[in-house]
Amino acid sequence: MPEAALQSFAPYHKWDRTFFLAFAALAWIAVVKGFSPEVGGHLKGLTPYPPLIVHLHVLAFGGWLVLFTAQIWLIRSGRADIHRKLGLAAVALVPVMVVLGVATTLVSRRLHFEAGENQMLAFMIVPLTDMVLFPSFAIPGLLWRRNSPAHKRLILLATTMLLPAAYGRWIGPWIIVHIGDGFFGFMAQSYLGPDVLILAAMAYDRLTRGRVHPVYLIAAPWILAVQAITSAIYHWSGWMPLAQRMIGH
Repeated sequence: MPEAALQSFAPYHKWDRTFFLAFAALAWIAVVKGFSPEVGGHLKGLTPYPPLIVHLHVLAFGGWLVLFTAQIWLIRSGRADIHRKLGLAAVALVPVMVVLGVATTLVSRRLHFEAGENQMLAFMIVPLTDMVLFPSFAIPGLLWRRNSPAHKRLILLATTMLLPAAYGRWIGPWIIVHIGDGFFGFMAQSYLGPDVLILAAMAYDRLTRGRVHPVYLIAAPWILAVQAITSAIYHWSGWMPLAQRMIGH
């Protein structure tokens, strides 16, 4: 990405603090709305508690969202010094999240498969490719932390890549009923929520800067390509046998 294009982008607008805080709020709403029925089922004893690795996964991924929100609030409060120090935690958290994301997917899908829930196994491709997208934005976001406009948008994109499961549980069933489970229906049920957030972020740049930050322009084709490949794998006849081998069956 040309350095001049990044440096020429206005680093700050008076609405930025409100926009990024609103984005964090929408991420939390998606997570609470998407996962609260499942958590409620565990607490009421209607469904069995997940294994330890799932709890570790929740701790790590929830920790990222807490850190993301705290970092936004620190900038909003004028505490950039604490923001920079706290950001070092993300450096250690990213590889842990990727390893836990893949491992938890394989373990939980094996348990669902052994319980006869075959559809959960087919859907395994989504969290696996999420763990391709997430570090592809988190790592450059941390490396470019001295370039505030690029850094903020890359971390925003990385966080958005963690939300397909939350939005999918929330709006996915409605999309399946009205659009179906075909190639584009699957993409919609899996990614519509996060993609709308990205489009909103791009629209915000256009409104406040007169143009979209280059990070988004480069990220959008990459995200859509991975999403399309994910849907293609999901609908591929060879995916289920391969997925079974991946979970040890």
